Amino acid sequence: MFSLSGRITLITGAGTGIGSYIAHGFVQAGASRVYVTGRRLEPLKVTAAYNPSVIIPIQGDVST
Repeated sequence: MFSLSGRITLITGAGTGIGSYIAHGFVQAGASRVYVTGRRLEPLKVTAAYNPSVIIPIQGDVST
């Protein structure tokens, strides 16, 4: 559908739901690095477990 080959991405709220699915889709589209952020670290680690060499979890709150 689209290519992110060699791109670096940042997804907020990627611990669960749509954000997690987007992170996985970006990996499948060829992103070289996918940074996922959210308030809770554990769900981010679950998302990152899909491809730990590409998906990097960062705990944080973008509202502050």
